[in-house]
Amino acid sequence: MRVPDNLAPNENPQIDQTRFFLFLLEVSLSAIEYLFPRIPLFPWLKPGLANIVTIIWIARYGFRDAMLFAIMRIWITAFYFGFSFVTAGLAMSGAVFSCTAMSLVWMIAGKRRLIGSVGISIVGALFHNFGQVLAAYSLLAGNVVLFRQYPLMIMASLIFGTVVGIIAPHLNRFTESIDKHDGTVTEITLPAKPGKIKASISLIIFAGCTSIAFVDKWEFILTFATAVTIASSIIERNATKVLMFPLKKFWSMFLIVAAVPLFFSFGTKLCGFLPFTKEGSHAALIQILRLWAWLECVFIFAHTGFNNLLYRILARLLPNRKQTLYSALLAAEHFPAVASAMHRNWRPLLSTLIKNPAAGLEKLRSDINAIVESE
Repeated sequence: MRVPDNLAPNENPQIDQTRFFLFLLEVSLSAIEYLFPRIPLFPWLKPGLANIVTIIWIARYGFRDAMLFAIMRIWITAFYFGFSFVTAGLAMSGAVFSCTAMSLVWMIAGKRRLIGSVGISIVGALFHNFGQVLAAYSLLAGNVVLFRQYPLMIMASLIFGTVVGIIAPHLNRFTESIDKHDGTVTEITLPAKPGKIKASISLIIFAGCTSIAFVDKWEFILTFATAVTIASSIIERNATKVLMFPLKKFWSMFLIVAAVPLFFSFGTKLCGFLPFTKEGSHAALIQILRLWAWLECVFIFAHTGFNNLLYRILARLLPNRKQTLYSALLAAEHFPAVASAMHRNWRPLLSTLIKNPAAGLEKLRSDINAIVESE
């Protein structure tokens, strides 16, 4: 594949095999994590397996590169599993908070061996959960009662953070062996550049998604939600699929964004025997419409190539981070096959990874290599 002139003139990029493997490993762990059953009132509560790779990335490549890594891996998995403004926002918020916190702890104490991978991982898990709850408060609930979940989040962070921290050193030894024995990947390019019309539509829809987060007029949000639903139905030529997508995959989010304002708000009661208020019902309606609109934009973003547009913007903004960007693009190319393999074998892989981290990582590496070679 040819590297576009505007990205890498006169350059035949040598892709760092270690970064490429770490990207594929991370998206594999994200695919496994995605298959975990969600708790209805805590849909953002996840083990945080991706932090296994993030810890190593911070130690090897530094904070800035780790932040780009976090953004790219979220984008890769988000678009494969059905991108939406809200799910990407929740994931991005958690990743930014955890990556920043773990980087600071690593620079202050980790390098001096004052804290180990378990401590760094627990800090990352705590801040990841805090970031996601903060994003959920800002984008969905708008009610401080949501933060009452945080004691449970702290308990989960201690458990999951410990498991991730125990596995991380095993991965570090793996990367050292890759550095010594593996070669490079040389052929990579950016995805096709979207046309001006599609790029403009992508940016307009993204601006609309952003604007409704700050608007409380249900008429405006309803209009936007209706417009993107109709547009998505036309694009997909399957209205049933478009209408069922939000309810089928994200019903737990609808449950919580409706329950929080309905049961935890003050104002004029609608009925004497019900706890619902006029203000709470209005807030619930707005949050449901927002969530619906954000989820329906999945189809428009996919059709207009918003994913490709982001890659090209990052390439121009971060010319000194080409190795990480190239590795992410190559990982994105193989991700569908990797995710499919993880879907079939995630339970035994996860069990092996927890019981015997070295054997689990070796199994993951073997499976990933087989997929890459077959393609």
